[in-house]
Amino acid sequence: MADEKYCSKSLSSPIIFESKDGQKITLTPYLINFKLSKLDAKLHKESYVTQGVLSNDLLHSVAALYSVSLPEMSPDTIYDHLSDHAKTIVLIQDENEVVQSYPKQITAEEEPKPDLSNLKPSDDKDTCPVYESPPNFFKEVFSDKESEEEEEETEEDEEDEEDFSEGCNKFIRDVVHRRQNRRAEMQTKGNENFGIETRIAAALTFNKTYINKGQETVHHLKYLATRLKYRKKFGIGKYLLNLIKDNTICGKYDAIVVHADNDATGFFLRYGFTDDVILNSRFKDLMEQFTNCTLMSYLPSFTDDNRSEPGMDLADMDRQINKWRSKAVEHFQEQSVLYKRMQREIIHLKAITTSQQTIINQLQTKCDLLLKQKLDIEREYLQYRIKADRSDSDFDDEDTRNLIKALEKYEVKWNLDDDEEMYCHGKDSEEFYAISLKFRKSLEADPEFSLEDYQVQSISKAQIKDNSDKGIEAYLVGSTKNSSRILSDGFIEEDYTESQDGKALLFTKYPSVAIKSSNHVSLYIFSFFN
Repeated sequence: MADEKYCSKSLSSPIIFESKDGQKITLTPYLINFKLSKLDAKLHKESYVTQGVLSNDLLHSVAALYSVSLPEMSPDTIYDHLSDHAKTIVLIQDENEVVQSYPKQITAEEEPKPDLSNLKPSDDKDTCPVYESPPNFFKEVFSDKESEEEEEETEEDEEDEEDFSEGCNKFIRDVVHRRQNRRAEMQTKGNENFGIETRIAAALTFNKTYINKGQETVHHLKYLATRLKYRKKFGIGKYLLNLIKDNTICGKYDAIVVHADNDATGFFLRYGFTDDVILNSRFKDLMEQFTNCTLMSYLPSFTDDNRSEPGMDLADMDRQINKWRSKAVEHFQEQSVLYKRMQREIIHLKAITTSQQTIINQLQTKCDLLLKQKLDIEREYLQYRIKADRSDSDFDDEDTRNLIKALEKYEVKWNLDDDEEMYCHGKDSEEFYAISLKFRKSLEADPEFSLEDYQVQSISKAQIKDNSDKGIEAYLVGSTKNSSRILSDGFIEEDYTESQDGKALLFTKYPSVAIKSSNHVSLYIFSFFN
């Protein structure tokens, strides 16, 4: 129950903690909101947590404990978090127990010399300095040479407007002064020399926040620290976690979130926290506040052990299950709709593609037919020009070049290069004309021959399978009966025996020579390849 005289709330009567080696300490848990205690101090000049303990001194003691436990975090950041509507659970040791456990005598050699170089002059504003990398402003508060050592452990950070560090320099001077008095041999029994800094054993700070547009309540655990001499002995850390999990003490919540130091993840895992990345992604709004740590969360059960009405928990569980069921059905429906629409879209696109392909095939067939028709017309026209040349002695080289250019223009226009079959016909026509023209010019050069007596009646061409370069053109002297076979299969022994001399085939480069050596007017031209 809350005491009307004090600004804090005692969570229970004093509790005895016992270590495995039989050592015992008596601690009392208090819940305090330092922001409210500051307001209370302004109204009543002084605000007490419990008898003889000023709330301002407790604030500085808690900040010192956190600063010593987490040296990389600056004191001004710690004060900001303590002032940001946060609640702090503090375990305070019994005063008489602290006095009794204090060493009775400390020699001069054992006494450490206090370092007050970080403190501001008394005429400055009594606030905590802001350090980029803190040299540990509070190192004189918990220099536990008088008992054991120092501190380490805890979590996190944030900001606000009012400077809660006011009075910290005076507090540290008072701490050093009390320590010096305790070290005086005759004054070890005076309780006035044992401030709250000697009695604080552990502290936990958290604040309440909301996620998912205010639908879920989260307890954000920012700091958890235990004095070094009490760590791993009494189970104090476990006790503090159980307090924050108890919604009768800290209020109802949907989750507890902590940014655990990487060395402390094992501790939180032992007590029900999880570091599952997918599960903790729902708390992404809290992720950006801290670095070099692991985001962990604790999800409570539906049933609260402290409740006497379990039916309320069952009703809440039913609501959660129904909520999950409705969301699951909704998600399944969305997936089914998406699947059906995608299926329809695929069928529709397939039909369009098939229809378009049919049209393309039809157009391609028509295009091929038209190109062949055009090629046939062009070939007929070319043959007509060749025949006309035979009867027209005025047909000269200029006409030949114009004819070839016309054919090339036609081939380019109709893209005959893309159709191998059509392209070959065009080239053949051009080649046949060139052969005829060459034959005529060769005979014209020989005065013994008259062009009226000789003309090209037909030209046949063998298909060469490889891509060999063309070699020497030669005219066969004499004739052969098997021209078709020779064009397709080449020469055989029978061709040699049936030749003019009965032994070998004779070839010449000049058509006039071949004609003179043969009584036949038929002439065969062969091309030899390398």
